[in-house]
Amino acid sequence: MMMGIWVGALSLMAGCVTETSTGSTRCQLPTPIVEPAEAAAGAEVSVRTEPMSVTWDSAVLIGPIRAEITGLLREECDACDACKEAAGCFTCGDCEGCEADCASCVQSLTVIVPDLPAGAWPVSVLNHYGEGAGGSLSVIAADTGADTAGDTAGDTAGDTAP
Repeated sequence: MMMGIWVGALSLMAGCVTETSTGSTRCQLPTPIVEPAEAAAGAEVSVRTEPMSVTWDSAVLIGPIRAEITGLLREECDACDACKEAAGCFTCGDCEGCEADCASCVQSLTVIVPDLPAGAWPVSVLNHYGEGAGGSLSVIAADTGADTAGDTAGDTAGDTAP
């Protein structure tokens, strides 16, 4: 009897494993826009694309490193969401008749620039809805405040002359 239960359970599990989905709800997110376009490691930047969901299912890659997400903004998006739902539109992309409601919707993630060498780095976003790539961020050297150009007026640190 116990063997029959195990065989039945395995058959059900195998059935779940072999089923495939014919449709996909994933989409190509628009190219991420990073603001400001230049920042030092440790600075916060905003990464805009759409649609956004929640922070726990989102990732922003700057170069090969996953940036720490510190916030998610979905501002003035309620009317757009309601219109798309009422029209039966897919979350991604445009929805005929909802253009006016969606025009003011702003969606972005705030992230901390990871510790990367100065230079241009690709930016991509992944979330529940899909992924978008093609953005870029120019990582600049951090301003350490050190006087590297020699003595300047009012700077007496390190001077040995009276």
